[in-house]
Amino acid sequence: MKALEKDRTRRYQTANAMAADLIRHLNNEPVAARPPSAAYRFQKAIRRNKLVFGAATAVVAALVAGIAISTWQTVQARKAQRETEAARNDERRLLMEAQAAKKKAQAQALAARRTAYSTDMNAVEQALKENISDVPACC
Repeated sequence: MKALEKDRTRRYQTANAMAADLIRHLNNEPVAARPPSAAYRFQKAIRRNKLVFGAATAVVAALVAGIAISTWQTVQARKAQRETEAARNDERRLLMEAQAAKKKAQAQALAARRTAYSTDMNAVEQALKENISDVPACC
């Protein structure tokens, strides 16, 4: 389009300038006929250096995959750690309940022994009272 401009000042100055622009286009370099925007220059750089940008893309993809996998593994490890801690807490709670039940059973056994002892002592006292009345007064 630059070669067909009606305004003489906006056309190529010489045929060599047009040929140089065509060579730049074939070499994937920015051409003078087009305004050099950042996106255009970047597009041309990618086309010129496909191997470099391909390698960089592969490295970035590997890094992103590594970060994603390590993040996933971290989440899984924390989940397992929380489950382990919950199991430990349940185990501690059950142990404390068992110890409390054991103390309660020991207290009940002691109370039962005291009651049995008291009952035995009352029976002995009753037997002594009965035997004392049967004993002759001579002694």
